[in-house]
Amino acid sequence: MRSFSNPILLKMNEAINWEDEVQGVIADISNCVSQITLSERLNTVTGVSQSIYLNLETFESEKFTVKLSSAGYSIVGTAFNDNTLEDNSTSSSSYETVYALLQSVSPLYVSTFAEKLSSKLEGIATAIGVNEQDGD
Repeated sequence: MRSFSNPILLKMNEAINWEDEVQGVIADISNCVSQITLSERLNTVTGVSQSIYLNLETFESEKFTVKLSSAGYSIVGTAFNDNTLEDNSTSSSSYETVYALLQSVSPLYVSTFAEKLSSKLEGIATAIGVNEQDGD
């Protein structure tokens, strides 16, 4: 897994490059969701931004718009390019990581992530010559 700087822990006067931050997220989880892209409609503001928006579709075919800000990740819409839930604080939880957000909305993300991790671990074990009998 790629390690991301936690926007919550950054100093108040430190500028956050949200595009760099989100490109790492996209690369890291793209094989565990049906689709993840930047929202072209909601990310049109130029200059210093306080957040960035992602369009995300789970393997269950659920579509969301996710906002990443210094408060973390939150679902702000139930369709692509939709931020109608953004001002409704009671309907939107904030998550420290995109993984926590996905765990809450996508059971198939959890199983896909576990399968991919298991496969990578098996590959590493094979590469270093470990097999099931070596553990006895």
